[in-house]
Amino acid sequence: MLPFTLIANSRVALSETVASDTVLQFDIPRQSLASALDRYSATTGIVGLYQGRLTIGRVSKTVAGRFTPAAALALLLHDSGLRAEYAAADAFAIVAAPGVSPAMKLVNAVARAGIIQQDAIQQGYSALLQEKISDALCGSTLTRPGDYRVALNFGVGPAGGVEHFNLLGSSGDDKRDDAIFNALQSLAIGRPAPAHMPQPFTIVVLPISSGGTVDCRPTRSAGRNG
Repeated sequence: MLPFTLIANSRVALSETVASDTVLQFDIPRQSLASALDRYSATTGIVGLYQGRLTIGRVSKTVAGRFTPAAALALLLHDSGLRAEYAAADAFAIVAAPGVSPAMKLVNAVARAGIIQQDAIQQGYSALLQEKISDALCGSTLTRPGDYRVALNFGVGPAGGVEHFNLLGSSGDDKRDDAIFNALQSLAIGRPAPAHMPQPFTIVVLPISSGGTVDCRPTRSAGRNG
């Protein structure tokens, strides 16, 4: 199992996280749900993943005052027809499941929830993307997954190469950020994405502490120090 959550054509917010029981001051007026979720993540630093189409036409509730992150998110989503599924205290996915209270799920279950919505061709391509990115990151001890979190956003061009690559936030180490960028910004996937598969792609590389696992092939990582 790779240490990634991949959701095609998704939005992601990533920054420094806060403890789940910390009470914070929120000032999020009623607005489009996508904008409200961006503002929520900017306030809390909690990673949020969701399919962009889920928020179309939906409006948030006002969240004003002092709340824990979980309480603020529940209020923001109230009556929206959506709910949060937590992969960890600092990571959640928004899903369409009205009337059910938030649930804690393993991060790999959240990843599967995104993949299961894809057809067989898309699932095969998602697996190829994860394999290629895993090999690239495992090629250096500096970028080897396991003790850091970072979100990546990119497209795949008609020749099968990564295009418009961006790091969404920092892994917590400037040298590692540069190494990740250099390893992935011109990565060759080998074939273009299926025509019906939404782009861009977002991948979140998770640390072991949040449910990520390291699946590096010894022959790829041995002897290379980045």
